[in-house]
Amino acid sequence: MSKETFEILLDIERKTARISYMVAWQDLFESNPNICGGEVCATGTRIPVTVILDSLAEGSTKEAILRSYPSLKSAHIDAALSYAADLAHEERLVPIRTK
Repeated sequence: MSKETFEILLDIERKTARISYMVAWQDLFESNPNICGGEVCATGTRIPVTVILDSLAEGSTKEAILRSYPSLKSAHIDAALSYAADLAHEERLVPIRTK
């Protein structure tokens, strides 16, 4: 097996492992044009995924977020991180400065 083929297979294996450990966010979030203007929200709530991610980015703990938003479940927070990870793998929206 060539080095290039080996590296391709290794990359596929890593991506498969990453996907298998990530929460299936698609089961826990939805977008409805009649709720929050169509923003992606935790299913059964009016809490946008951006609110969850912003709270985490500001340093809030999972427990603090759940206290602030009683309609959320712990799985919603895990799913928000999976959602963000998927977006980071798919898009390059934020320019990164190179050195």
